[in-house]
Amino acid sequence: MSGTITVLLAVLCFPLLPSTAVHNLPAPTISWRVDPSTGTAYKIDCTAPREYRGSLFTLYREGTIKPVGVKKAPYNNTNVVFIIANVTLGSGEQYRCQYSTWVSQRLKDSTISQAVNVTLERYPKPTISLIPSNPIPNGGSATIWCQGLWHNMVFALYKGQMLIEEQKPKDQLPIAKFPLQNVGPLHRGLYNCFYYRRDGNGLWSEASDVLQLRVTGVPYEPSNPQGILFHAAEGMSVYCSVTAGESGEGWLYLYREGEHEPLARQRTPALQAGTGTFQVTFDITQLRLGLRERYGCVYKADEDTELGAHTGQGHVSTSKADPKTEDTSLSTENLVRIGLAALILLVALIFVIQACLEN
Repeated sequence: MSGTITVLLAVLCFPLLPSTAVHNLPAPTISWRVDPSTGTAYKIDCTAPREYRGSLFTLYREGTIKPVGVKKAPYNNTNVVFIIANVTLGSGEQYRCQYSTWVSQRLKDSTISQAVNVTLERYPKPTISLIPSNPIPNGGSATIWCQGLWHNMVFALYKGQMLIEEQKPKDQLPIAKFPLQNVGPLHRGLYNCFYYRRDGNGLWSEASDVLQLRVTGVPYEPSNPQGILFHAAEGMSVYCSVTAGESGEGWLYLYREGEHEPLARQRTPALQAGTGTFQVTFDITQLRLGLRERYGCVYKADEDTELGAHTGQGHVSTSKADPKTEDTSLSTENLVRIGLAALILLVALIFVIQACLEN
């Protein structure tokens, strides 16, 4: 009797969750963390396998019938982030997620993910310091130290509200050292750090105190110290560029101000120094971005660690040129080339026919 009641409760509480016997797509991975920019919101990451880009994700809270949220991943991404405004239960709340995608012209659901327990607990804040101390000469080197209270932790360094690098100390000591080479104007700003244990419990520390990094001897004073943020206007395309010779192949990522997850990314090739810059275009309309929000661009090279070490800022500009117009001009240019090629072939054919007639 008790077994029957358990089955009925499971059906009532989770009528929308997929059955592993029916849906054979692999289960997504799920994790959570505190949003460092607010300290009160919680971010739940749901990631599908690489081959299922652009899937539709659904988040469930155990004990409820309706989904907590539904979100579609970008066409070239397998990850979405759900934001939970607050957690009311002191002991935590459990969440699961799944994704849906088209396979062989049929919409199929994945297996449900494992559950994660979101809690209100936090680790004590770490200490942050700069060696050598401020200010740092232009072109010099420095190291940002972040020290926690617990061993076997992962440390995360932020500049403003953007993740710069994550690091797990190899010696198991509760200290992370983030080296800064060839310090320049773009390194100036406000930094803080956090630490967390990468074992699935999702607990993060409180934010450290804010460290302001100052640079002396810079050849110019940018009008915008951030150097990467702008207000997008209607009809604009976003151009991100990286200077040749800064590094090898990599990616240019587009971010929304105040968020740590990229909205989109595009590939950049390896360029030799002195050959100029490489530029990619992000279409505001295609990405469905807010026209009155601020965005930034970050460049990360392939040789960075899998945790995403930050190697330099991308340069951002905007233009009101319609991407459709650019596509049209390119198509016209291709048509002209095809026409010229056809004309050359026709002339060559006439010469061949004339030679045959003379013979």
